[in-house]
Amino acid sequence: MRSTLRVLTALALLAAADAAHAQTPPVVQPQDAWVQAINEETAAAPRYVAATVIDSRNGASRNGCMLARELVGAMAAELGASRPEAKAQLLKSEDHVVRLSKPEALETLKAMSTPADAEMLVQDFTITSRDKIIEKQSGGWLPDQGPNLPAFACILIRYGFSPRLEGGSTVMF
Repeated sequence: MRSTLRVLTALALLAAADAAHAQTPPVVQPQDAWVQAINEETAAAPRYVAATVIDSRNGASRNGCMLARELVGAMAAELGASRPEAKAQLLKSEDHVVRLSKPEALETLKAMSTPADAEMLVQDFTITSRDKIIEKQSGGWLPDQGPNLPAFACILIRYGFSPRLEGGSTVMF
């Protein structure tokens, strides 16, 4: 009886953790930062954007962060248009929701991070404030290189930074 109760308690705790993880709030980016990132998508140090991407074929949506140049490329593939035309379309978005249906457009964004990815980094690196990010960045204690770059960018966007990619590392300012 006690072992059954322990198993049920463990399962309940896991279910609660999964539910909390699934309810991680979306990352929202200020409009001026969105416009700057889209406009500078071809810069040597491109910026990250936070967006919600909806697969128009099935309604599935993902919120997360990616380089602006990846989003512009996906929109260009979706529209069958030039990058300047894709940028113009994205700059019209005030809610940062992008609807895509073409497989090649959706494939472009497959490496997009999610708020849950960012939340795992927040917990791993005990990021609790904007000041904590600055403190940890100056001490070299943040995941600003490697496969966690888009998730780290989401954290920075959440705290009001406008991250960019420079020399393989995420830089904030």
